[in-house]
This record gives sequence, C-alpha cells and structure tokens, in this order.
Amino acid sequence: MPSAPTRSPRARAIAVRLFLLAWIVYAFTAGGSLTTTDASVTFDVTEQLIEHGTVALSGNLLGNEAERGSDGRYYSPFGIGQSLFNVPFYLAGRAVTQAGFRIGKPDTIPKAAVAMSQTLVGAAIVAGTFWLAVLVTGRIDAAIGAALTLAFGTLVWPYARFGFNQPLACATLLAAVIQAHTAVRTGSVRAAAASGAWLAASLLTRHEMALAAAPIGAWLLLADRKAPARFQRLAVFTAAAACGLAAWMALNAWRFGNPFDPGLLRDPVPGFGSSIVSGLAGLLFSPGASILLYSPVVVLGAIGIAKLARHDSATALWLASFPIAFLLFYATLGNWLAGRSYGSRYLVVVLPYLAVGWAVWLERMPAVARAGALIAVIGVGAVVQLPGVVVDYAKVSEDAARRATPFTTEERQWDWRASSLVLGARAAVRAVPANVRYLTGRETPPPVVGPRDDEDRSFSRQFAFSLDFWWMYLYYLGAIPRGAVAAIAAAFLAAILAIARRLRAEARRAEL
Repeated sequence: MPSAPTRSPRARAIAVRLFLLAWIVYAFTAGGSLTTTDASVTFDVTEQLIEHGTVALSGNLLGNEAERGSDGRYYSPFGIGQSLFNVPFYLAGRAVTQAGFRIGKPDTIPKAAVAMSQTLVGAAIVAGTFWLAVLVTGRIDAAIGAALTLAFGTLVWPYARFGFNQPLACATLLAAVIQAHTAVRTGSVRAAAASGAWLAASLLTRHEMALAAAPIGAWLLLADRKAPARFQRLAVFTAAAACGLAAWMALNAWRFGNPFDPGLLRDPVPGFGSSIVSGLAGLLFSPGASILLYSPVVVLGAIGIAKLARHDSATALWLASFPIAFLLFYATLGNWLAGRSYGSRYLVVVLPYLAVGWAVWLERMPAVARAGALIAVIGVGAVVQLPGVVVDYAKVSEDAARRATPFTTEERQWDWRASSLVLGARAAVRAVPANVRYLTGRETPPPVVGPRDDEDRSFSRQFAFSLDFWWMYLYYLGAIPRGAVAAIAAAFLAAILAIARRLRAEARRAEL
C-alpha cells in the first residue's frame, strides 16, 4: 500500500490545516461549560488531584453506592485518563481566576478551560483520520474528503463540545492504530512501541478500549508474515500496553479492592449481559441512538471497506474489526443509549475507521462526482448534527425529564418524540429566532442573576434560553458588549474561510 504521501511535507501541512479548521469551528461553536454528570465527575477528580492530592471524589456525585471504595470514600467509575488530560487546562483556568478575573462561580473559568480542551481533542481526531486515510488509500484528496466528512457530518462535532471522555478515548486509540499501521508498513519497532503506549492511554481513559488490543496485536503479527522483526514488534507493543494495564489494575485495587473492578461491576446501571439482539437493533436503527441516523456516512464507509477487501483483504478486515468489536460490546449493555447523549455516544470511537472506508470509495470516483458526493454527504450529516451543536442537549434532556409524565426508558430509546434529534431540533427551532432578536436588540433577553453562593447549582439553568455558544453566554452575563459578539463571530468566520480556501486549493492540486 502506498505510504510515500504520508512522509511528504505537503501531507503534513494538510493535516495541520485540517486540525486548525476543525479546531476553529469547534471552538467557535463550543459551549464552554460542563453540564453533564460524567464531565462534572472527571472535572472533580482533576480538582481533587490538584487541590488535595487524591483521586477520591469530593462526595457521592453520582448518587450511587456502587462507587463507594474500599476505604469508604467515593471514586469515579470512569478512566483516570480524562482527568489527567484536564490538568493543564484546569491550572490555566485557575490561574486566570486567581489573577482576579471571575465570571459566575469560582469554578466557572476552570470548567470553561477544561470544556474548551475538548475542541482540541476533536480536531486531533479529524487530523488523525486524514492521516490513517492517506496510509490506507495513498490518496491525499480522498483523505481530505473523509476527514471533512468526519469533522462536520458525524457525531464528532457535537462531542467535541461536550465533556464526555469518548473523544479522548477515540483520539488515543486512533493514534495507536496509526502507529501500528506505520510499524507494519515501515518495519519500525519504535512505532510498535508507540502503538502500545497510545493503547495504554486509551485504556486508562475508557476501560473497554482494551478490546482493541487483539486486532492491533494480530495486525502487527500477521499483516506481514515474512517480516523478520514481526515478533519483536508484537513484543514491544505488548510490553507498552501491559504497562497501562498494570496501572489500570493497580488503580482499581487501590480504590475498590479488586484489580478488575473499575467501579462498574457492582453497578446495575450499565446492564452488562443484556440482550445483544436488542442492543444491536438499538445502536443501528433506534431513533435515540442509531449510528446510521446520527452519522450517515458510516453506511458508505462500510461499503467502502467492503470494496477495499477486493484487493487488500487484510487491511479491510483490520479496519472492520474495530467497529464490529465495539458495536458488539456496547450491544450487550442494557443502557446502550447512555444518559444525556446526543445520538450514539458510545460509538464515537468507531467513526474514524468507517470514515477511512468512505475515503476508499471517494478515491474511486471522478473528481466531479467526488465533489458532489462530498457536498451531499457532509450537508446531510451536518444538518443532523446541528441540533446537538446549537443547543445544550444536557439542558434539553433535563427539560424533557421535568415533563408532567417523563419519558420512559423505552420511549427514550424507541419513540421519535423522545429522541435527542427531535428534542434538540425542536429546542433549536425555538431558540434560534429568539436569540437573533436578543442579539439584534429587538427584544430584551431574560435576566441573568449571579450565583447565590459558590455552590449554587441552579446558576447555569438560567441560560437555558441561550444558544450553546460561549460568546453568547459572555454577552448575556454582561461580560462583553453586543459589538464584541459581532467581532468575535466575524473573526472566527474569516479564519474558517481562509483555511477552507487553502484546503480546497490543496485538494485540487492533489487531483492532478
């Protein structure tokens, strides 16, 4: 498989531009707050680490006795990786607050800094997908199209704005896969070791990322059976990944007294061992979590992987193994929908590999057909993402839960009226024209009152009327004038257009 384009300065420059384009769009559309329980818990662990030197939670934040550790304190059931990643951003936010600049509560700015860090992770996924697509196809133009589709036509966009740890798990696993591919194609033992290290980081972020060890190990061992160093590459990969596994087990033993219990084995919420048939049906076809609905390009990506199998069955099987493994695993969970999720949150991790399949399809298209297909697929996907981007779905789901007759779990899974797409779209239809009136001065926005105290949990609820953009929140808080809102929007749009034009020129040159 061609690998020369990945070593060219041109490919590296395009990867940087794709990163910048995605990051600027994600940063422009970010909410700058942590409104989900999962994000608040990982933030609390970060705060506890920095301020108190412990990984114990400040309290029973999840309201679940299953998270009580062997020492009587409560611990997060989530991987430590996200909390460690948050550290430099938390410190930056705390420094700003200590310098005397405060908005809202004392933790508002540190939380905003941590929330904005997710935009960097999302952009890294986009650049990594481009890199893997070039490795697989050898075509820069097709890889650009796949990366842009992933960036704006899949759930990567809304989840680059939430505080969930799926994006970080996705980015680290993608780095492990890229290094493994490089190790086989170039014979690099160092790349194999890097693959194991990245997989270790992914495991420490989300426990189930350990599932990827088997397909990566098999690739290193079997993709090139004639390579004299293939056993050495497998050995260094295994050693590096084992270090992460040992750290994971030690942390579990320290917190919960069992090296194999990350805090979930006693928790009935995940519903381990539920019907895999029901889970598969939900993750593929339900209005609440269908990956086919919330990231339409995966259909084309699966077909593209099938096309790849005709002349490179090993790579095709390897790419397919990641979506298949994680889809089957999450299908065994009773809560395959997950809580306060916009679409299939669990399956964000599989999107890059299906996007590479889309690149395989794109490389076989004539230039004119490719442009039309990209516009159509990205356009449809972007429309699906907008409700999850424009409004804060955590607040939308809270409003739905306050109904006189709240939706049942089954309704949330299978009733279109209760789906995140419909609820988010209805909220956006109400909020967009209202916020246009507020920003243009035609109507006075609802008043925002400062927090009653540092523990006021109702403070953020006052912004339920706002679109979920950080610069709008600043305006409604009175921190910036109306003119600054227009200046911020204009600056971001100018930067987006400038980078998009350069990428378009690069893609056209790649077609020649």
